[in-house]
Amino acid sequence: MGSVENKLKLQAKSLIFQFKAAGVLKIFAGDIHYFSEYEEPETKLSMVTVGAVGIERNPQSPRFAVVTVMADGSTKVEDAEIK
Repeated sequence: MGSVENKLKLQAKSLIFQFKAAGVLKIFAGDIHYFSEYEEPETKLSMVTVGAVGIERNPQSPRFAVVTVMADGSTKVEDAEIK
């Protein structure tokens, strides 16, 4: 794992505000080996980390996300564990 530098933190913060200004409603990330849903505290932007399909370096059992987008634009995210 690399270290988090101040320059990267500033870049991430700038991107979050750009996403919010552009009308993005939810952000999905797949690089973190853990499923979670949370709200970014400053922008209230909804964030989802999907988890990992493989078992290597994964604190949870393998999983994937099923995302359903409704006609009104709302979303439903299901955490699907692979057993």
